[in-house]
Formats: sequence, C-alpha cells, structure tokens
Amino acid sequence: MHVKFSFLILLSGLLSAQAQPQVTIATNPPGIQIIVDGTSYTSPRVFSWEANSTHTIGAVSSLTASGVRQTFQSWSDGGPQTHAITIGSGNAAYTATFALFYLLTASTSPAGVGSIIATPDSPDGFYPPGSVVQLQASAQPGYTFSSWSGDAFGASPNFSLTMSAPRSVAAAFTSLLSPVTIQTSPPGLTIAVDGFNYIAPKTFQWVSETSHTIAAVTPQGAGTTRYAFTAWSDGGAVSHTVVAPSTATTYTAAFRTQYKLTASVSAGAGSVSASPDAADGFYDAGSVAQLTPQPAAGFQLAAWGGDVSGNASPLAVYMTAARNVSAAFGPASPCTYALGNSTTSVSPSGDIRAVNVIAGTGCAWQAASNIFWISAVSGVSGVGNGIVRLRIEPNPNGTSRAATITLASVPYTINQPGAGCQVSLTGPNQTLPAAAAVNQLNITANSGCQWTASVAPTWVTLPGLSVGSGSGSLVFSVGTNQDTSPRTGSVVVGGQWFPLIQKNLAPVEQFTDVPASYPFFDAISLLRVNKITPGCGGTQYCPDAPMTRAEMAAFLVRALYGENFSFASQPNFTDVGPGHPYFAYIQKLSEIGVTNGCTATTYCPDAAVTRGQMAAFVVRARLGITFADTFPYPSAALFDDVPVSNVFFPYVQKMKELGITSGCTATQYCANDTNTRGQMAVFLTRGFLTP
Repeated sequence: MHVKFSFLILLSGLLSAQAQPQVTIATNPPGIQIIVDGTSYTSPRVFSWEANSTHTIGAVSSLTASGVRQTFQSWSDGGPQTHAITIGSGNAAYTATFALFYLLTASTSPAGVGSIIATPDSPDGFYPPGSVVQLQASAQPGYTFSSWSGDAFGASPNFSLTMSAPRSVAAAFTSLLSPVTIQTSPPGLTIAVDGFNYIAPKTFQWVSETSHTIAAVTPQGAGTTRYAFTAWSDGGAVSHTVVAPSTATTYTAAFRTQYKLTASVSAGAGSVSASPDAADGFYDAGSVAQLTPQPAAGFQLAAWGGDVSGNASPLAVYMTAARNVSAAFGPASPCTYALGNSTTSVSPSGDIRAVNVIAGTGCAWQAASNIFWISAVSGVSGVGNGIVRLRIEPNPNGTSRAATITLASVPYTINQPGAGCQVSLTGPNQTLPAAAAVNQLNITANSGCQWTASVAPTWVTLPGLSVGSGSGSLVFSVGTNQDTSPRTGSVVVGGQWFPLIQKNLAPVEQFTDVPASYPFFDAISLLRVNKITPGCGGTQYCPDAPMTRAEMAAFLVRALYGENFSFASQPNFTDVGPGHPYFAYIQKLSEIGVTNGCTATTYCPDAAVTRGQMAAFVVRARLGITFADTFPYPSAALFDDVPVSNVFFPYVQKMKELGITSGCTATQYCANDTNTRGQMAVFLTRGFLTP
C-alpha cells in the first residue's frame, strides 16, 4: 500500500508540471516593443506561467527611422495600455493592436521664400495610411511657385497626395526680384531712387512690374568743377518712373563735366564780358568762351593774366579745366611794332620759322606774304605781342633764293640755298653759361654751296662775316643773360640750325623735383615759363616719367598755339571723349593731321611715347605737315641704329637736320626707347621755342 501511494503522488506532480499555461503576448502588427513584468521584449513573446499567477503587460508606441509611427490602440482583453493579468488554467493570448501613421515631410527651395499648407492639418506631420492630403504651395512676396519634387510633381501649386507610405515633398520657388542697377557716367555721382539719395552705382532688388522713380541730381559737385545731367540711357526725363523688368537691367544717367570760368580785373579800369554768357560762370568741358575786354575811357587792355597770357582781343578760353582769368588795363598808347629777328636762312628742303612779333599793348597787326614759296601757318593777325609761324617750301632750283615779306608792317627776309647744298655745323655745347662769351662754329659744306648765316634774337650777334661758300668757320657772340629765366637763341647757317639755350645768372627752380643741377633743368624751366606745362601735379614735373601720348598732345598744341585754339566738339577717337582732360589738345592734334591715332578709331592716350614716335610728332608739328605728307630729308643715315627701312627714318633724319636732336649717343638715336618728360622738354625747346 505504501508503494502504490508514492507512485500516485509522483504521477500527480508530473501532471501538475505539464499543465502550466502558455501565455502569448503579441502585437498587431507584430515586431513592436512590449513590456512584460517591467522587462522590454519584441513581440510576439510566449511565457509559461503558473495558473493563478499575476503579471503586468504593457504596449509601447514607437517611431521608426523611416517615418512610420505605431500608436497603441487597445489590448485584446480590453485592458488599458499597461495593466495586470491573472493567469488561468489554460493557454492564453493577449494582443495589443496599434494604428499606423506615416510622416509627411515638406520643405521649400530656396528656404524661407515660401511655405506649404497641408489640409487636413497635422500638428506633428503624421497621417493615417490611405489619408489624402491636399498640398498648397504659397510664395512670399517677390517669389512665385515653380514646381514640386520628391513625392509630389507638376507645376501647379496645388497637389493631392495619398499617404500610402511616408512621404517627402519639396516646393521650388523662383524669384520675381530682378537686380536693377542705377549708375552714372562718370561714376560716383548722386542719384535719387524712390525719394532717397544714393551714391552711384547702386543695385536694387525689385519685384517685376512694380513702379519706381529714378532721378538725377543736377547740377552736383563742389568748387570749380561740377556735373550737369545730360540724359538717361532709357531716354527718360531727369526724374521719371520706370517699371521693374523681369531681367537684370541697368539705367545710366549721363552727366557732362562743367568747369567754372572766373574773370576779373587786376589793374586799371574796365570790365570783361563773356560770350556765351553763363549766369553762374560754369561752362561745359571742351567748350570755348570768348572773353572781350571792355576798357574804360582812356584805357586799353595791357595783358591777360591768371591761366592765360598775351593780349588777344577777344580771347578764346578753352574750358579743358577750371579757368581763372584776369585782365590788366593800362593807359592807351601809340602803337609800335618790331620783330624778334629780321632775317633767317632756311635749308633747301624747306622748314618752319616762328617769328616773334613785338607790338604795343592793344595794337593790332597782320602778317602777309606775296611770295609763293612762303606762307603763314598761324598767327596771320594778332593784337599786342604774338608769334607768326611761316612755312618755307623746298627750293627746287640749284641756285639760292631770297625774299622779303611784311610781318606787322616790319620787313622780314628769308634766304634759302639751292637744291643740293648740304651744310653741317659743329661747335660749343648748345647750353651756354650765363656770362657773355665769343664762340666759334665750324661749317662743313660742299664746294660751291653758298650759305647765309643769321642769328636770333638780339643777344646773339655776328661780329664777322655772315655769308660764305663751302666749308669754313663762323664766330658768334652772346651777351650776359640778366633775365630771370634761361633764354633761347640760334645760329642758322644755310638753313642748318644750331639751337642755343643760355642759362641765367640766378637759376630759379620751377619744380621741386628738378634741381638746378638736373641735366634738363633749363629746358624744363623754359616749358614752365612759356606755359607749355604746369607739371605733373602739385609742385613736381616728374622728369624721368614716361611721356604719354595725351601729355605729348598737350605739349605740342600749347607750343604751337598756346591755349588759344579752336577744335571740333565731336570726338575724333572713341577712347577720348569730351570729358577727357586732354580732349581739346588731342582733337586739335588730329585736326591738323599730326596724328591719326594708334588704331583707326582710338588714340591710346595713356600709352607711353617712344623716341621714334616722338620724332614723327615733333617733325609734323614743326613743319606743318600731316601724317600722310612727304618731305625732303637727308638720304644717308645719320644714326647707325635707324636704317632706311625704319618706319621713323625720315623723321629722325629731319630731327638731326633741324638740330633738335644729337642722338642718345654720338652714333645712335635709340628710336625704341621710351621718351621721358625730361627729354621731351629738350626736344620741344629746340623745336618750338628757339627763334
């Protein structure tokens, strides 16, 4: 009995262990996190629990990285999200049901220029599967919707999207803002845009089709230079409305430069009138104002001062810069006339001669020639002191010739050897000391060549013979220079020049960067005294700086005409407009044919001038010929480095013949070297300031 009883107990225990309930905790959909008795599991999970035991089950809402969110809805036993269950005697299952939501991600490009409105609205961007969301793209002012990308497509700002999965959409917007630039010519001037002033150029971002007001502030500027409005690039009035276009646009306000002309009386009694009259004294750059002296009874114009010189009446003032002109009136006096020199000789190949007319203040005169081979290039009439420039044609005859013409009622004689007569001169340094001295010139001439010697001005004299034939020598004397500046003179034998510069006893430095010891000091001083140059700025001349084509034009024109010349207002070159500081001079140089530019349409004002180019400019200006004209010159090369094939050969030969250059060395000219401002002073002095 005892054994049977033990077996029954064992069998009862085995049956009890086998009957432990199996409990399944699941989710719908599966794979979602569950919490069982405080421990996290991934569903589904099966547990073996004793009957009547108590356990806690919970469901956790989840969000996947792919934009799917699973939100708890209910347990199959109706319990709350986390609750306790009691295990029965049999197997059981508990299922947590979850609802799916898909994330809608929306963005704009560029960011911040528009928005996307979703209907229905979701605070967190999640929608149930199958939901239909209406998307509307809305642009900020200045932009418009362009297209959808991502899970939306098309060019309509409205799109219907079904949330069958996580969705990502992007709305692209296009700017309606167009860059509009308002500028001025010249730049840096003031403009008014929509009532506010700006310094041009100024760029605005305007919405297409909007209206705006642009205006030019005119006149503007301070002191003696100002700018006056000329025209807008769109043809509008000085202030007008423009409609913003859909593309980048520029509006340019063109201004003309104006300079002030100040006229005053510095001495005596009288006044000055200007024509055309400008109420405020400002004239367009490049224009010409005629100043007429109005002397009081018993007075006459003595001289102009300030930025001009001489005593021309009326006086043409060229407004290439601000001008300050004064008129000095003196007592009226009888008229007297004289010439700087009364005779000269010219080479058989012809030349230009500048003759100084010395006349009483306010005294009018004329220069006339009834000789076919002599003509006046400039200075055919004048008032007071002036210069007559004569052109003497080549002598085609084998015999010498002479003629006398009348300049300001004074006889002037010109001697010219016959064709084939060749004369060369050697002598002292062409820059002489201030003290009086007797000098000798050696003359080399072909046999039978009859020559006549002349000197100018009166401080140069010929104490001996002034005529001869073939080779020989000539003595000339110079007096002491008591003037306040250097002076120029010449000895001319058979038309061959020997130009002279004589220093003065007490040299005065005209520029701070040109001391008296500088090699070209005297020539540079003469340019300043004769108002051919004011320097390179401030108190300096910049003698070693390259000579530009623009500066050279000003030097040559001033040497020929001073500041009293006319010129065309229509630009001859595309790169030199009326506003260019050297416009008047370049125009004049082109009009007289000295230059035809660096190309067919441009002048290249800032380019440096070579010694070869300089020779062409100087010779054309001196002889009064154009770039297309030919002229006689020595046929045998005078410098080793300038052969006949060199384009500047004729001009370099003529420079040597006229005594304007002796070369860069004894045998070379260095035609390709850059011509400096210091060298230019010497060439101009010998070529244009030597009587």
